[in-house]
Amino acid sequence: MKIEGNGVNFSAGEREIVNFLRLLQQDREIICVDELGAAIDENLWKIIYDELLMFAINKTLIVITHKLNQLINKFDRIIFFEEGRISKICNAKDFFEI
Repeated sequence: MKIEGNGVNFSAGEREIVNFLRLLQQDREIICVDELGAAIDENLWKIIYDELLMFAINKTLIVITHKLNQLINKFDRIIFFEEGRISKICNAKDFFEI
């Protein structure tokens, strides 16, 4: 398969996997992902997030997601935004007590 410019001949899921692998290759201290895995199936999504969480040990990881229920226990802090402003900051324990 020939790879065309910007991966235009890849599916959205394939492009996400390539971008995830690029992220791992960069090995940055601060990692920010926005809806990582939105275009892939649930099983692969879990594998990718498991790998990301292991990779991000001792790093700052910022995850923007609508799949909060599946990730909530994995993070130190959860920050909620409404209309572009922080509306709430809590941890998983506080979140479940609300």
